[in-house]
Amino acid sequence: MQVTPSLTPRFVTQLGAWAEGHSTVAPWTNVYGLARTMMALATATTLLTNPSDVLWVTRAQAAGTCVGIRGATLGCVVGFQHPGLVTAIAVAILTSVIIGWRPRYTCVPHAWVAFSVANTLVTVEGGEQVAQLVTLFLIPVALTDARRWHWGRPARAACPLATLIARFGLTLMAFQICGIYFQACVSKLGVADWANGTAIYYWLNEPYFGMPSWIRPVVTPLLLNSYTLAALTYGSLLVEFGIAVSLVYRPPIFRRAVLWSGMVLHISIGLLMGLPSFAFIMAAALLIYLEPLGRHLGFSDTVIRVAESTRGRLRSARLRSATSARSESPALAAPLPSDLLPDVPTPLPDVPTLQPTS
Repeated sequence: MQVTPSLTPRFVTQLGAWAEGHSTVAPWTNVYGLARTMMALATATTLLTNPSDVLWVTRAQAAGTCVGIRGATLGCVVGFQHPGLVTAIAVAILTSVIIGWRPRYTCVPHAWVAFSVANTLVTVEGGEQVAQLVTLFLIPVALTDARRWHWGRPARAACPLATLIARFGLTLMAFQICGIYFQACVSKLGVADWANGTAIYYWLNEPYFGMPSWIRPVVTPLLLNSYTLAALTYGSLLVEFGIAVSLVYRPPIFRRAVLWSGMVLHISIGLLMGLPSFAFIMAAALLIYLEPLGRHLGFSDTVIRVAESTRGRLRSARLRSATSARSESPALAAPLPSDLLPDVPTPLPDVPTLQPTS
């Protein structure tokens, strides 16, 4: 089939206009930086609050674990006979992500740790699988991020292609988050306890994931009331459905309401069901998914100014200390003896300048 010549330039022009329009907003904001920090902090907390020898799969289990692509996980590379070393390396990588240093250099190691945790921990609670997906989709964003710290203000890339690559990664992540919440909502509709509005009662009274004793006097009366129980159960489904449809329905007021509702939902899960790591990771994913592209949170400007001011004061203090040490050193402060002074050559007499003869 022969393409009409007149249509080709028009298509190329429209494609170029579309690409230029989508490359004007820089995606490298402290919103996605905060999300990276939250996910890394959640994973690091899990690793630091559990003994290494019971956290990772055992050396005997490694034979069935370290196969295929899972053979590239951190534990399989280092060896599960050294669980403390595996944890130390993972926490060191996560610390660099938490402080926000050089996203371009830390994104791939972060994704490697998230993948390792999701595939080689003895017990996972769901957030680890989400973290490995989100960190994977953030690699195109971070690789094109030239900032020293992911807390800084966004700067438009010199090449529009970098912005398009970053937005491609964010788009893939958005589809993934939408799918997670859509499946979570729809799959519950076929369960009788969710359909009749009583599921929250059974989940919060479950022996392993149930609410702690200190909050039972507050929550139990709400669960025993049929109206509040139904509101909590159906409200959870409504929030999950709202998060899913936010991919296509994008009014700012709606997305902001869904964002805060989702945050309340996951904070409640973290407090009532003892899943803080899961809550942090899902809240981080919602931040990137629902916050407007290019939005910059003002709190980090103050943090950066304080950090730069502190670094400047420390540098000045070191310089003053070094100068004081030099001035107080006898070898530098006392003049050299005359017999140690080098001989000063006698100045040569002036040499007359030769004038050229005509």
